[in-house]
Amino acid sequence: MSKQTYADKQENTIRFNVKITSPKPPFIAFGHLKGKHAQETEMIMLDQGQASIKRKIPAKLQIASFGEIPVLVSEGGVVNLSIELLKERIAGHAYIARFKGINAFKQSIPYQISSLYRISVEDLKMMDAEALRKCFLEKGRQAQQLIRKAKVEDPKERSLLLRYESVLRVLAIGAFNRAHETKQDISAEIYTALLEAYNFKGENLNRICQGNTMDSYVQILLAGKSRPSDARLKKMELLLTDRNQFVIQRYVIAEFRAMFRPKGLTPELDAFYSKLKLACTDAEILKELDQFYTYQVNLMPGKPATDFALRDWNGKMVKISDFKGKMLVIDCWGTWCSGCLENLPFFEKIAEGYKDSTDIVFMTMALEPEDGLSWRQYIKEHHMEKGIHLHIPNVETDPVWGLLRNVYQLDTYPRYMVIDRQGNFIDAYLDYPMFPVFKEKIDRWYKEKR
Repeated sequence: MSKQTYADKQENTIRFNVKITSPKPPFIAFGHLKGKHAQETEMIMLDQGQASIKRKIPAKLQIASFGEIPVLVSEGGVVNLSIELLKERIAGHAYIARFKGINAFKQSIPYQISSLYRISVEDLKMMDAEALRKCFLEKGRQAQQLIRKAKVEDPKERSLLLRYESVLRVLAIGAFNRAHETKQDISAEIYTALLEAYNFKGENLNRICQGNTMDSYVQILLAGKSRPSDARLKKMELLLTDRNQFVIQRYVIAEFRAMFRPKGLTPELDAFYSKLKLACTDAEILKELDQFYTYQVNLMPGKPATDFALRDWNGKMVKISDFKGKMLVIDCWGTWCSGCLENLPFFEKIAEGYKDSTDIVFMTMALEPEDGLSWRQYIKEHHMEKGIHLHIPNVETDPVWGLLRNVYQLDTYPRYMVIDRQGNFIDAYLDYPMFPVFKEKIDRWYKEKR
């Protein structure tokens, strides 16, 4: 029977009483656990550079954070903390943290360990790889002294603190490499060797709720364990190796989704998806991934375009199916989108070249507020009234907007799609019209009577 620690008991809570004095930035990030592998980051606005924050979260073993200040929390209780912006950095810190209360020293251990590993650029420049290793040994000895002084006896707490120290060492290795870039006296082999002992294993990574720190940790390890010439998917495969569910959910899945935006589903993404499904063990996440993947499959060439209706410039309802028998070219844009506005004149110019053709239609769909005032004004000012322009109301509850977000995966702008005479996709992720390949493809498909 496994021993349940006090930190695991769900009825306990941790209360935070935090006072912050910081003229800039006007907010601070509060990071903490939300679920087994999920974290939550709350952006807390400061009132004239000050705030008195009170928060309560379930008592789970973790390193929570307020900005760059990490806090060890486990058993239920209170964290009393004051944070103040320094006029000048001290030991690499832009802020000074003061912990108060019965468990203050223990709660401050991650903060104190992070201070140990804030090594100046000047010192790093003077070190070689062996000197850095010796430095780590000394820092590790000091960290152990802090842990003993705090009387950290729970093995789970000790394990988390040691994992946090390993994360800080990776950040220090990254800083060491950058410090030597100008001299180029640290080879890629030495850099890789320094990172060899570090990996993405262990659930403790998901308990370190310090977003910027963890982002840097992942990027440094990826850079050290891959080659600059490696493709993005090759680097993502490295993150799957240790099957860390936190890393997979926070970094791999987000990157995987983003890689569909330029071209949709490719053979490379299809092959990677099989590996991702084997590495991910969360049933809910797998269900969401399967749905996302199915949507992408249904956007491939030859798949039927799901019908929908939107109001045009004149208030008339227009359906996609109204254009069956014609080739349909769609520009998804918005007046708020600089890339959209940059490409729109190119789209309109290409459309103008087909104005006498009755079997091809160029149409725009703009995501705009419900009143559509900016959209209507833009169309009028740019003399676009003769074209077919549809309005996507930016309303979360609008069913058509929901369909476009999900079925069409319309979550980035601009986006260009082409539908053939039978109502099937030719390309759901066409290149931007500012590039010659856009017109070349349209001309070719039109000649082929697609």
